[in-house]
Amino acid sequence: MILKSYPAKLSLAALMCIMGAVESTILTFAVERANTAVWSVYFDVRLLAAVYGVRNSQVRAKLFSKFAV
Repeated sequence: MILKSYPAKLSLAALMCIMGAVESTILTFAVERANTAVWSVYFDVRLLAAVYGVRNSQVRAKLFSKFAV
């Protein structure tokens, strides 16, 4: 089991999220290399939803880390 060899559960979770983000970025570059308009950032509801989601997940992580055993 991986948690026996790497006991820091939150570090492992963070590492898995970072690797997933890197893999997703590489895949997106490969698939959408001809369409550069995909990478444009507009100030609209979609940007607000992404910022809200990131901020909400940070708050949730802080709350859960305080109550973790």
